[in-house]
Amino acid sequence: IPDTGLVLMEPFILKTGATLEKWEGWETLMAEYQQQVREMAEHFGAVWVPLQQTFDAALEQADASYWLWDGVHPTAAGHELIARQWLSVVQQSPLAIV
Repeated sequence: IPDTGLVLMEPFILKTGATLEKWEGWETLMAEYQQQVREMAEHFGAVWVPLQQTFDAALEQADASYWLWDGVHPTAAGHELIARQWLSVVQQSPLAIV
């Protein structure tokens, strides 16, 4: 059996597109999802890739719609943010590709 590992990524949201309406509800729901996935990562010993803070910080560079076209689905730029964060975290974990 090959060595394997589990990587779980934090769900994320920004205030744009579909999330503009009922923002507080979206925020509450996403906080619950984020907590559940974090708990699963802890329970299963998975590598945890935080993403909400990454997207929040990206707002200093461009509007939310640049990163997430509808508030939850990434644009090409959003996918690049995710990839860079994933690589950064995983390469500093026991799953690092050497």
